[in-house]
Amino acid sequence: MKFKTLIGLLAISMNIDAFAGTSIDLSGNHEGKVANDKSYIIDFILRKVEGRSGSYFGVLIKREKEIFQSFNPLKIALYMVDPLDSENSYTLTPLVVTPDGSIGVNNADPSLVLNITGNTEAEKKPEFTLASANSSNRNGFQESMIFEKGEKSDAEWISMEGGKYELDGDGSKTATTVSNMDSNFEATTSFMTKRDLNGDYIIQEKQPWIYVLKARTVTSTGVEAEQNPKKVGIMIKYKKTFGTSDKYLLFVDASFANHITRLEKKD
Repeated sequence: MKFKTLIGLLAISMNIDAFAGTSIDLSGNHEGKVANDKSYIIDFILRKVEGRSGSYFGVLIKREKEIFQSFNPLKIALYMVDPLDSENSYTLTPLVVTPDGSIGVNNADPSLVLNITGNTEAEKKPEFTLASANSSNRNGFQESMIFEKGEKSDAEWISMEGGKYELDGDGSKTATTVSNMDSNFEATTSFMTKRDLNGDYIIQEKQPWIYVLKARTVTSTGVEAEQNPKKVGIMIKYKKTFGTSDKYLLFVDASFANHITRLEKKD
């Protein structure tokens, strides 16, 4: 065997061994793309789940790839990300609002599978793909996605903030105010639109940095009632081209990942 060939085989062997023994941390902001389609950006943001070793809360966001465009997501889905037997593979199961108003899963079949295909040793940030699990769970994303190593998203998942917001809807913008979270992990707001958002609402934090939007109504007898919510919410900080940033409160119906309520923070 030639010397260069031997050295090459040793290098490959060492890389495989190092990769297999590395404890890969998926948490953080990843930027990817839809396979075979460069016109969209995919933001994939993961946060570790306390008390559930190796698992993450994840949010996938699809948006158009334009340099000076504001943050205007076309599709959003939240997931429970759990490791498979192999440390290089994970399942993604869509998170929904359960019948009791909590955050959970209504179909235990994962809809996507994550496979780690490479690793940046210096930062320990992986290269990976997402693909359909071909399961009965059709919520969220179904397309194949590619995430290059070292590509960091400009979207950051943050805790919700009270203040003045502007709601997109019906081709117009409506001003609204969201209160700060109280000791019961609740905030309040009101919407006046022609669509499905009218009246008073409660925003409840059901998991760290994951919220539900619940309508609050008063019955004919004067009793306050809360309607079961359907929309899951997150807060995103988006870094723009020239170093500035905007913040958005986003709600989406898990069954319709493109039905997005977008509130931009204005103070």
